[in-house]
This record gives sequence, C-alpha cells and structure tokens, in this order.
Amino acid sequence: MRRLEAVTTHEAVTQYATAGSRHYNMLRLEATTTTYRNQRMNLYLIGYRGSGKSTVAKILSELLGWAVIDSDDEIEMLAGMTISQIFESEQEQGFRKWESTVIEGLAMLDKTVIALGGGAVLAENNRDRIAATGKAIWLRVSAETSHARITADENSSSQRPNLTQTGGIGEIEQMLEVRTPIYQTCANLIVDCDQKTPSEIATAIFDHFEPQLLSGQDFE
Repeated sequence: MRRLEAVTTHEAVTQYATAGSRHYNMLRLEATTTTYRNQRMNLYLIGYRGSGKSTVAKILSELLGWAVIDSDDEIEMLAGMTISQIFESEQEQGFRKWESTVIEGLAMLDKTVIALGGGAVLAENNRDRIAATGKAIWLRVSAETSHARITADENSSSQRPNLTQTGGIGEIEQMLEVRTPIYQTCANLIVDCDQKTPSEIATAIFDHFEPQLLSGQDFE
C-alpha cells in the first residue's frame, strides 16, 4: 500500500514535523492548486462505518490497477497514535484537524483509491479537495447493517470510539441523520451496500467508470 507522499502548505509541513512521526516524501506543486483538477483523478470512498470502505478500496484498486490508501491509517501514522488515543487526548476536534491535514496531502495523489473516514466529508475544505481531485462514491448502508457489522468486528470498539453518549444503533441513527444529506451532496455515485459483498460493490464501481477509462473521457 502506497503511503501519503504529498503535503501542500506550510502549516501541513509544520504539523508533520512537530508530530514526530515517520518521514514522508513531499511532492512539490508544479503550478498553482487551481490547475490540478485536470492533472489528478482519484476515487474517494465515503460513507458511514461498517459500509466496507477499506475492504472495497483494496478490491477496487486491484481492478483498476491503481494504488490504495486508507486515510485513517495515514492519520495514525502521522499522529503516532491510534484513532482512539487521538480522541482521548485531543477529542474529536483534534482528530478532525489531523484528518484534514491528511486529506490535503491525499488530494495531491493521482490514480489512487482512497478510503475515507465516515466523518471526513463534514469539513467544507475536505469536500472541496475531494471534488477538485476525483470522484466520491458513497457506500450507503442502513443503520441496522452498520450496527450489525460494527458489533461483529472485534476491533471496532477499541479502534473507533463512540461519538455520542448514546453509542450503539442510537448513535448511528443520530449520525446518519446529520451525515446523509452531506454524503448525498458529495457523491458522484451511490452504491447501496446492505445486500452486496465487497467484491460486488467494487465491481459495480468499476463497471460504472470503466467506459470512461477506456475512452479517456473525464469521469462522470
């Protein structure tokens, strides 16, 4: 899996340096950030926890022959802490700052399938970078499906803390009420995932974009 290679602002560079994390290679902007829309094309998988973004991203990257990155993995590497530890020490606000820094770097990549965290699209600057450098695919799942998958994942509770005092399916319903309109607005493609396997989801995405890949047209 290719790791984050780009940081685009002095602030991001400073955050990288002060984090004491592993060294990252940095790509320099050849012109201005306004020119990179025609130079870069990534596929960003968005959606709530339990939608299968990380698994689907790996399968999709193989179908496309592209690189694959999970933004949460990058955040942990950059911060030198797990997601849970970041939430514990810096709360959600601190985590979102790390997340935006990572997405700023990911937006400088090309031909990469990027699995984003469930709340990555909450920040407007993140949404703008996603829209400028690729297409967003919303992996849509119901609250019931999300809860069932999270509950079945032994590592989920330790890796991903609750965002409300409610927890459980009540929290999922609450979060989806807020996030669904944002997912809807961001998405260039929506795939309903309740009854599909990760392979079926990845194939549906690939089939949608394959004609444009073969013809060399811009993604729609």
